[in-house]
Amino acid sequence: MDYGYITVARIGAKKRFSSYVAIGTTANIASKMLRYAKKDQIILGDFARQQLPTEWRYKYTEILPFSTGWENKTTMSPYSFFLYTGRWATLV
Repeated sequence: MDYGYITVARIGAKKRFSSYVAIGTTANIASKMLRYAKKDQIILGDFARQQLPTEWRYKYTEILPFSTGWENKTTMSPYSFFLYTGRWATLV
């Protein structure tokens, strides 16, 4: 998962092969994050992690130990991915 602006566009013929796609930097990075996630894991981009409550950031996320190759343009630092280690509540 990542957080940021995207553009949603409809592509394809009007009545055939029509679908919606998300485009933009956020969608691009989020799609590339999929290669790092194993079964039943949630990977967060740095911007998505920043949206979590402060306590959750430190309690439920672990930085992944590799370079993503991207840079946070606001801080000019490497853009990190995080493993979300919290649990999702299951409604019965």
